[in-house]
Amino acid sequence: MMDSEISIMVQCPSPEGIAEGQVQAELSPWYDRLKVPGDRVQIEASWTARRQACPWLFDGAKFRLHSAQLDGGGLALRLGLTCYKDFMGTNCAAAAGQLQQRGREDAGDSQAYLAEPLGVGAMLHTADNMFVFLRRSLRVGEAPGKVDIPGGHPEPQVVAGGSASGGPVRHEDLPAEWVVKEIFSSVLREIQDEVNLPLATLSSPVLLGIARNKTSAGRASAEFYVSCSLTSEQVEQSYAVGGLEAHESTGIIFVSREDVLTLEQSGGLWRELCPSAKGAVKLYALGLHPPWDPCPKPYRFSRISLEQAEPWDLPGWQGPRMEAAAQTVHSACPALQRLQERIQMSVCPKHCPTPYVMALTNWVCTWGMVSELELTPLLEPSNLPEIAAHGTYLRHWPAIRRAGLSRMGRQHIHLAPGLPGDGAVLSGMRRDCEVAVVIDVRKALADGIPFYCSANGVILTPGDAQGLLPPCYFQRALQLRPTRCLLPLD
Repeated sequence: MMDSEISIMVQCPSPEGIAEGQVQAELSPWYDRLKVPGDRVQIEASWTARRQACPWLFDGAKFRLHSAQLDGGGLALRLGLTCYKDFMGTNCAAAAGQLQQRGREDAGDSQAYLAEPLGVGAMLHTADNMFVFLRRSLRVGEAPGKVDIPGGHPEPQVVAGGSASGGPVRHEDLPAEWVVKEIFSSVLREIQDEVNLPLATLSSPVLLGIARNKTSAGRASAEFYVSCSLTSEQVEQSYAVGGLEAHESTGIIFVSREDVLTLEQSGGLWRELCPSAKGAVKLYALGLHPPWDPCPKPYRFSRISLEQAEPWDLPGWQGPRMEAAAQTVHSACPALQRLQERIQMSVCPKHCPTPYVMALTNWVCTWGMVSELELTPLLEPSNLPEIAAHGTYLRHWPAIRRAGLSRMGRQHIHLAPGLPGDGAVLSGMRRDCEVAVVIDVRKALADGIPFYCSANGVILTPGDAQGLLPPCYFQRALQLRPTRCLLPLD
């Protein structure tokens, strides 16, 4: 019997799941939400009310799932565009049931007038046969306090990139192949940001199916299986350090595979799961799950030993040769030298202009080894960077504006010595960041907050005694996309 909060929209026919190469996407305005005359006023009013209650909510473009069809061994997705604001004003509105009834009558489709943003979730399987669940924070917009799996949304803005810099994302900005890549890679990004796991430890996602959340009028989520080469103890340690979205959860829970398969029947934890997690567990427990691999191969990247190859020697590499920069970072970290026989890095030649440096920096910072780098104290005005900026996302800005930047359990807050688009290779800031917070380093130094420069040019600071850079040290905040503009600091 199916739980009343969920339904299964697509169930993958093979125990192996569906791989990225078996999925096709079609994007068209025909697959956008149908508009009800006058509904914009209601949606805006609903959004204003929600923002007053939860000021950290933010709007953003999302993919709208119109329909999905199994075709042979593959899956065809029909996608439009929508936004989070419309989701809150339709799927989550008190009148959602009325909109569904009107959709049935007008278009023969109960979801026709709903935003229907596509979500993603991961059944994350550790090397010691445990699955990862997260206790959601009370400050999130959906299912606060519930138990969930790592997940979120694929982002049209990531696919559009610079082509959408002058305005909203358009359907023609979104090549179908890259949309599929974003759907699959977004679930890994969510694991990385929520659980703080290096991409090199994660397998290629396989799609288990698509489940609907009936508590939000049938909103659909693509549920994936991802295995991890770390044990639950190692995952817990990494989670404790904190990722970019650490604020979205308050605790991590591990459930054995045997218990996951009977979770619905056991009742206890099942009642605490949010519907999206129930859908993922249901799809996995139906028996359509891949064989467990305690040593998964990392997703779509070439897995290499630090001593075996350089990224510029890999097939498809078109970026600059970075031998000197790589050697600088490598030699600056004795711990990496000691462990290089056991460490394997991931390289994504298409998206990372300096992958070797970025991979090393990410591994070092994730595992708390920055203290072993040769850090140069920034003491003299002549040594200070002209700009020191922290990259973040619009959804985090309200909390940062109130409380300041936090090192989130790590050793340092990371700052980039410049802004995206300045022309130079930029270390210390992700390419898809939406906000840059520029820090008044001179003022912070004068107040006793130390700053350092790492071997690869990242500016690091431990912050004050509480591990913070309070808002009083913010010079300005820039929204980077879709159009660059100043954000208010107060």
